[in-house]
Amino acid sequence: MKSNKQGLHAKLALVAASMFIGCATPAAHAASALGSYNVAPNTLSISGISSGAYMAVQLQVAYSSKVLGAAIFAGGPYYCAQGSMSNALGYCMSGSGVPFSALYSYTDSNANSGKIDPTSNLAKQKVYMFSGTNDTAVKQPVMNALKTFYEHYGIGNIIYNNKSIAKHAWISDDGPNACNSFDTPYINKCADSPDPQKVYLQHIYGPLNPKNSGTLTGSYIQFDQKPFTSSGSSMDGTGWVYVPQSCANGQACKLNVVLHGCGMGQEAIGQALVQKSGVNEWADTNNIIVLYPQAVKSQMAPLNPQGCWDWWGYSGSDYALKSGAQMKAIMAMINKISSGSGNGGSTTTSTTTSSTFPTLATTTTTTVPAACYTSSNATHVLAGRAVDIMGYAWARGSLHKMGRDNIFVTTTLKKTGPNHYVVGTCP
Repeated sequence: MKSNKQGLHAKLALVAASMFIGCATPAAHAASALGSYNVAPNTLSISGISSGAYMAVQLQVAYSSKVLGAAIFAGGPYYCAQGSMSNALGYCMSGSGVPFSALYSYTDSNANSGKIDPTSNLAKQKVYMFSGTNDTAVKQPVMNALKTFYEHYGIGNIIYNNKSIAKHAWISDDGPNACNSFDTPYINKCADSPDPQKVYLQHIYGPLNPKNSGTLTGSYIQFDQKPFTSSGSSMDGTGWVYVPQSCANGQACKLNVVLHGCGMGQEAIGQALVQKSGVNEWADTNNIIVLYPQAVKSQMAPLNPQGCWDWWGYSGSDYALKSGAQMKAIMAMINKISSGSGNGGSTTTSTTTSSTFPTLATTTTTTVPAACYTSSNATHVLAGRAVDIMGYAWARGSLHKMGRDNIFVTTTLKKTGPNHYVVGTCP
């Protein structure tokens, strides 16, 4: 047993190291202290994509007394992974065999003990759900399972877009990628699903003023996350917040939290999601502050090689409870932002100094002629075109699931960029 555990630890260390190759160290930035604003009660909404969607569900369930609504892009039920990476990579991505009774039992017992808010709060929430028909990472049955979870707890006010041809991505009219793309920065524009941010903000908050289609009036502020985080939480040193000028001036505002997915934090894609989310244009004219917390990659202790939010337990067994490291950190940011008054706006003057927008940090992409490799999954892993996680091979860069890591399963991988491979067919 001891040798098996040592082998597993060595394998996980190898996965972490292999997925770090080629990753640039994020540049240091001067950061302000997070400010306090006049956020009206009962106006908090949480949105997220992929691991950020799972985290959004954790926040809306654990802090249900504070959350008005949520927008979930490619996520799944609360506590889906049950603290297990194999569950996270299994039924929490396929949707086959989701253990609803165990999830309900965990939710109910922790609500009864006060470790999360009472589940009776959930029925008042408004939810927007998005799942593309071509999403092969978090498949539609997983989102269907989330809908079942919601309905079990009385959430009936749901908009569910499950008709788009989208692949696994945050969907935005500002997205640089095509709707059926599955590539960095994982922000897609879909003609069949125009402006989902308008849809979900309007669903949660009611009628909206027209969005600002010109120069925004507010400020992108990079703030220091360290006062809110703890060691081993795999959170970046800084986060971002968009503050409309009206909110900086002390008007009553609302708060929307946007949580990135794996490989979508600022160290991976710069400020692409922060500035291309499609939320800020609506926020600017509707008195909505937008918080963009940032997770970060961690090679070991904890193992988080893709910079995902914790929805399977790498930061501790209480990751889905109010006591969880990332849960506490994000809620502390929310509380800080919401602690101001209507007299003069932010109580922290240093946060209003960013009156001009920083240049959007883009990911430099080198065009590489498509190259195809057809071989066993074991060969792909040995060649560095794939990585092994818990006995399964995953295409490097895209993390397309390839099946068991052995010499019997054959897969075709197409190289679409430096250290980036996708499962596909080639001429």
